[in-house]
Amino acid sequence: MQVAGLLVCFVPSRDYPPNAKKPELLSRRLHIWIALDCNNLLDAKRCTALACSKSVSSFPSIATNETTTETELRRGLLQLATQALIPVLFPSNGTKPQDAEVALKHCLRQQRNNISVASRKCLSEWILGTSVMKLRYLYVLEQIKQSLVGSILTGHDAYKTVDATVEALIQLHEQDLCRSHQDDIQIVCWWNNIRMVLSWPGEDPVERMSVQLSFPYFLCKLLVDQYGITEAIQLARVSNQPGPITLRRNYIFHASADVSDDEFCQMLWENEGVRCIPLTSFPWPGCILLRQKPKSIWAMQVWKDGWFEVQDSGSQLIVEATEVKMGDVVVDYCAGNGGKTLAMASRMARTTCFLERNEESAIRARECRCGRIIAHDVVEGRLKQLVGSLERAGLSMTGLEGKLFAITVETTSNANEIDGNMADVVLVDAPCSSTGVLRRRPSQRWELTEDDVQVNLPKLQLQILSEASQKVKKQGGRLVYATCSIVKTENEDVANTFEATEEFRSEWEPWPFNDDDWADTNSHTTGSGGNWRAILPNLHNSDGFFVARWKRK
Repeated sequence: MQVAGLLVCFVPSRDYPPNAKKPELLSRRLHIWIALDCNNLLDAKRCTALACSKSVSSFPSIATNETTTETELRRGLLQLATQALIPVLFPSNGTKPQDAEVALKHCLRQQRNNISVASRKCLSEWILGTSVMKLRYLYVLEQIKQSLVGSILTGHDAYKTVDATVEALIQLHEQDLCRSHQDDIQIVCWWNNIRMVLSWPGEDPVERMSVQLSFPYFLCKLLVDQYGITEAIQLARVSNQPGPITLRRNYIFHASADVSDDEFCQMLWENEGVRCIPLTSFPWPGCILLRQKPKSIWAMQVWKDGWFEVQDSGSQLIVEATEVKMGDVVVDYCAGNGGKTLAMASRMARTTCFLERNEESAIRARECRCGRIIAHDVVEGRLKQLVGSLERAGLSMTGLEGKLFAITVETTSNANEIDGNMADVVLVDAPCSSTGVLRRRPSQRWELTEDDVQVNLPKLQLQILSEASQKVKKQGGRLVYATCSIVKTENEDVANTFEATEEFRSEWEPWPFNDDDWADTNSHTTGSGGNWRAILPNLHNSDGFFVARWKRK
């Protein structure tokens, strides 16, 4: 069956395409569902019937009594999702749109004793997914409304209320989940058994990409200019899909160094019933890919015991770029909640454990087994999250007597408390547009502005990079700059500007990457000295990151 586009069926409650199975209605006036458009009308109707059937059978249960019908269950969840999304999609006059993540959290909290786990997952998908794809669904809805105005067909006034409009958008998303692609050739609509063909924007390919994949136009333009239309579409499409979940093993506890990645995965399966595999494409040990998501990672005993952290493989690569080792003094200059701080401590321990696995000789070399990490962030509240994680990870703010390693973690929100020219390694994980992690942050794409990406953030990033460079010790100190952005104004342009300064030419030199370890990450940029790398979600099955690094002369 040839896929030709998008079939959006808007059918009044008493009228259905011939041969279509009548579904349980989601609203009093109409039911909306999307199927695949096919080469002929008969196949289109069969697709419609299949979509209707899936819509009913796949709907999760909700906490209810014995007399509750399936229609009531569906209707209840739809109403919950609708009310949660109204302040996200259509805020009151003068009110800032609510983040979809916040709306979902409030909804689930209010219903925590009333709905099942499956229903919570359904609400999460409806609320987050609809908010992400709102530009696409609003366009489809408007095209259908315009086609019906002035016609003899009934029901074109069904979207006069905000509630009805939001319901329609949710249902569009529900059925869009069955589709494998979002770059349709055309929109084919059924109304009262009449087939209507509607068009996506056709003149401007950037506008078409923006509407189909629900991305701000300015961001699409930036991606197309940088990567070309084909790869820009790939990047946008993968940003609309769930990302992989990877774990980072914690090597601070000595026992974990004696357990291989395969044995670690077997332990998770036997103790937690979670399937996972070592990520063999990752050049270093300790990166684990979940094959199934547990009910709650944070409820797993192995997590409570400090065996691992949840961290994207691309983020782990940034830590590997620092090449921190035991004995280093390290500054995590934009530490946030400390994810990379913990990872750098673990890397210190891992490199030592794998070099020297004999515990007795390791204890004798205790004086060589110390490390110091200073976590800095201007938002003090983020650092409190790091402090709360230290004990579980096997760390402390003073160094723990009796432990195999004495890695001290300090926190500060005042950069002036960090001495100049004192750090072996400074990591600048700069604040950025987060365009490489949009699939993790559903509301982020709608909060960005062109000025932020083109002017404000690059200016701030260069300022932070220059300040942090003063903390690097002379003669061999290392500086690493990273973002979770895929836009060159925040990445290559910032690195270029830094390298063009007189100070750089007199005091710094590129610190090239080892091509054997980083062979899969040089798709777009390497820098003049081989010291830049871009990690892209459409190529590397990770979130998107950029990293550049230098050494002080």
